[in-house]
Formats: sequence, C-alpha cells, structure tokens
Amino acid sequence: MAWKGRNGGDRAFGAPLALGFLLLRAAVGVIFVMHGWEKVSTRVHDFIPTVAGLGFPHPVVFAWSAALSELLGGLSLILGVYARVGALFLCVVMAVAVMGVHWSHGLTGSGGFEFPLALFASCLLLLLGGGGPWSLDRLWSHRPWR
Repeated sequence: MAWKGRNGGDRAFGAPLALGFLLLRAAVGVIFVMHGWEKVSTRVHDFIPTVAGLGFPHPVVFAWSAALSELLGGLSLILGVYARVGALFLCVVMAVAVMGVHWSHGLTGSGGFEFPLALFASCLLLLLGGGGPWSLDRLWSHRPWR
C-alpha cells in the first residue's frame, strides 16, 4: 500500500501518520509483550486447560504457540521488524480470543470481546499497512514505505 501525496510522493500524511503508526505499534506491542511474558514465564500451564476447552488438538503446543506469538509478535511490533508477520500471528490469536473465548459474553461487560476486538483491529491495520515509515523494516529496506 503506497501513501501518495499531491506531488506523487510517499509523504501524503507526513509526520502525523508516521507518528500514529509508531504509537500504535508501541502501545499494542507493549500490551502483547506483557501478556505473552506473563504466560511464558509463569502461567502457560494455567492457560493449557483454556486451550483444551476450545477444542484444539495438542493443547500444550497451541498454548505455547499463542504465548510465544504474543511475546514475539509484540516485540516485532515495538521494533517495527517483520511487523506484518508479527501482526498476522497476533490477528490469529485475537480472532481465536474473540470468537472462542469472549464471544459468548457479548461486546461489553465482564469478559466481553470489546478489548480483544480492538486489538484485532489494530493488528489488522498493521498487517495491511505495515509498520509505517518509522520502523526498522523501513530503515533496513531503503525503500519507500508501502
């Protein structure tokens, strides 16, 4: 996706858009790193029954996959390295969270899916738009942001 300005350049929105992508990546990345680190460091064994209850085969493998996706995907967003790949994994985790865990509680209220849905939408934006112009992906590629 190319952001074209009036003169055909890649800076249609300039610094405000770049700052927006940076802040979104940082905020969402920190949330996922904290949740992933919590699962990986202490609670993955508490998470395995939840995964088993969702009907996944090999719940230990899927619990670890989700926990590592949160941790490493969050790091990729914070740094802007392979941001689209990290966002893809996080979209999958959040889609499962919305549909499998929180859907029956409704949109709002205790256990509702409003927060996982907002995280899913944020990750979907980063999947489609990439990490933005102020990311390590962009810096290392030496290409215009797409």
